[in-house]
Amino acid sequence: MKILVFNLGLSLLGMTTLLAQRVGFINDADGYTNLRAAASSQSEIISVIRQGEEFTYYPKNNANWYQVDFKGKSGFMHKSRIKSLGQLKAELNNFFKKSASATKDAVELGEIDNEKLFQFTQDYPKAVMQTFCQQPKRIQDFLLQEFESPIHDLIDLQLIYSRLEAIGPSCSDASKLKSALKKAAGKMRMKLDEFRPNAVIHHDYLKEIPLYDSKGKKLGFLKNDDKNEDYIYLEIVRDSLDFFYVKSKMEMELEVKEGWIKKNRQIGTYARNYSRPSLKLYSHPTKKSKPQSQILDRIPEMYTVQKVYQDWVYVQIEHDGVTYSGWLQPNMQCPNSYMTCN
Repeated sequence: MKILVFNLGLSLLGMTTLLAQRVGFINDADGYTNLRAAASSQSEIISVIRQGEEFTYYPKNNANWYQVDFKGKSGFMHKSRIKSLGQLKAELNNFFKKSASATKDAVELGEIDNEKLFQFTQDYPKAVMQTFCQQPKRIQDFLLQEFESPIHDLIDLQLIYSRLEAIGPSCSDASKLKSALKKAAGKMRMKLDEFRPNAVIHHDYLKEIPLYDSKGKKLGFLKNDDKNEDYIYLEIVRDSLDFFYVKSKMEMELEVKEGWIKKNRQIGTYARNYSRPSLKLYSHPTKKSKPQSQILDRIPEMYTVQKVYQDWVYVQIEHDGVTYSGWLQPNMQCPNSYMTCN
């Protein structure tokens, strides 16, 4: 009996040591942090995580290095270089309240805060949207006025709008934020693109993908820009047996290309089930159909898109030797190479 109690105690100790996974961002004045193969500053650098890029980490009690998962790679990062999503949202909350409380006479401070607001939104769109949704109406109204009036024309409204579009709404008021950006663009005689992505080309796939017209004539090609970390988003409009008809754009560019591309295992989407790991893939593109696959744990890898129907996508993924497939409902799609969508 003593042995049983002792073993149980060790098990409980192990359970309390490893905490739940969390969403994190880098906390580094240099604008980037190295992801290392082992828990040591002398270990091999396996990836570089930059400002605004999101990752998953696993905090442990009494540990200085945390395991980090980023774009399919698993490594280690010192805890001092990690800022949790909760910390970031608290920082944003304080910034929103402070800015809204500043006197109207503080013109210079207001200009600095305006530029900072847009930079926050560009780097951390999900956190900004979630924190915006939690604000009282008075502060929301103040923020909307700021979003309608960017302090200078160097602010990339299209990039910010695209990133907000990619993560989807966090609350019923989220659409107001995007409407404010449209008003700002209108004042600058711009029109923000209504591009609605439902897939991406995997960020590690760097080959050219030919783009064709309906007669098979080559129009050009699509290609991820790994050097500048500018990746392709796709709105798959319809499909044939072997091809997708897509609207495509690079995240940091305005141009939208249209045409047919050959179906490819590198075309897919991520699942929006970070906070609720269980995921159903349906036998037909309706929630009234029976689940064809049920995934109990969150899979961070990309699901390959095989066909589309309206705003549903049929996906497949192999994980731990098991193949899962079925229709993924629209509100569970996360076509985003930079971050999770929850």
